[in-house]
Amino acid sequence: MGRFEKLNDDIRELGEMVLQDQDLCKLIYYPDDNPLEQSNINGRRTILDKRLLLFTPKLPLAKEEGTFVSIRPVRFKPTKGGYFIVSLLCFYIYSQKDIRPIMYKDKEGNIKTGDRVILIMDRIEEIMNNVNFSVGKDNLYDVSEIANNNATFSGYVMGYEDVDFRNLSRW
Repeated sequence: MGRFEKLNDDIRELGEMVLQDQDLCKLIYYPDDNPLEQSNINGRRTILDKRLLLFTPKLPLAKEEGTFVSIRPVRFKPTKGGYFIVSLLCFYIYSQKDIRPIMYKDKEGNIKTGDRVILIMDRIEEIMNNVNFSVGKDNLYDVSEIANNNATFSGYVMGYEDVDFRNLSRW
């Protein structure tokens, strides 16, 4: 297996890891204002193929509705062992403007209002802090606001630097 194929497999496995978080899947999949109270998502392929986009810099069209997350290794460099160290791994998180505000319950059961995109970022951060490869709190590089289609969709891009999949123990 070549190192580009290994990188492909590593990013796909990270996508599968994201799909194991039901709250994150609900935030991405359900467009209503109370997504965390909806039923669990069983059709993981539906989310992976249509809402969680690996490698694809797809921007949603203005007529589309929903939330989209793209995982992209923006910069990477080779190592001697046949792997890549991703020097910048980005999560692009877009949400249609009308579905960004949501309601949810905190850990104490209090009802709160919030921003869907920021809550998605929080869930991604939790996943990235608990993965079995070299990334952690100190690896968060930057968060930048993004918008397109006259701000019909907006969100953030989160970047993690020096993500080293070599320590991956096949989750």
